[in-house]
Formats: sequence, structure tokens, C-alpha cells
Amino acid sequence: MSYKCFACGKTVYQTEVLKILGREYHKRCFRCKVCNCVLNMKSYRALDGNPYCRAHYPNVSEHGAQMNYGGEQQQEEKQEVQQEEQYQEEQQEEQQEEYY
Repeated sequence: MSYKCFACGKTVYQTEVLKILGREYHKRCFRCKVCNCVLNMKSYRALDGNPYCRAHYPNVSEHGAQMNYGGEQQQEEKQEVQQEEQYQEEQQEEQQEEYY
């Protein structure tokens, strides 16, 4: 079975296909929308169906769009950031309690 690459339109064979974001790509054709660097399943981030590298991933609050993370690593990083923010808030609350 073969597919058409979403990016270049050429045939993608089963052994080289990257199925992501509901589309098929050659592995070398899955690239950041902004800088055109090659992405993979773990390194990409998606917004509104468009792939981005970390450096060019748009600020979600500006776009009001829903974000999708490309792999487990990004999900773990997001959780770590949330945990760090929660820890910071708890520390601030403790400092305020000590002050009064």
C-alpha cells in the first residue's frame, strides 16, 4: 500500500511513511511550518493541525487555539512545569503566612 505525502505530493511507501496529524508524510517531509526543520514524533508540537518545532511553537494564549503535544516527552515536560508552578505558589503562600 502506498500513500501521497501531504507535504510534497509524491508517493510514500509503507516502509517510509510517517502517519501524523491525520496525514501521511515522508519522514524527511515532516517539517516545522516556520523554519522548515525536519521534525519527528517526539520533537514536534502541533497547533491547528500544523507542525512546529519547539522554538517556533506559537503562544497559544494569543491564538486561542488548542494545543497538541508531539510525544510523551513533551507531555512530561508540561507536567513538570505545572508541578513547578504549583510548588512556587505553595512557597509564596507559606512566606505570606510566615510574614503575618
